Amino acid sequence: MEIDDHEYKLDNNQGIEIPAGAVHQVLNKSKDSVRFLVISCPDSHNDRVNVEENENISIGPRAFDKSKILDELKSR
Repeated sequence: MEIDDHEYKLDNNQGIEIPAGAVHQVLNKSKDSVRFLVISCPDSHNDRVNVEENENISIGPRAFDKSKILDELKSR
């Protein structure tokens, strides 16, 4: 899990709290499948930005323009 440019490694059955307003993404650097559960209060509807697969791809974790994402979320 990447939260505000800091990477956290979670093991089976672990969780992590993501602070309100934090830019975050799920990363899977293993060859294993990953399943995750999102619990959000208040609802997290209309709070995400999907990054296209061909947009700003780098080697390793996906790179994206966080300022662009924050601007889009603030305009909603």
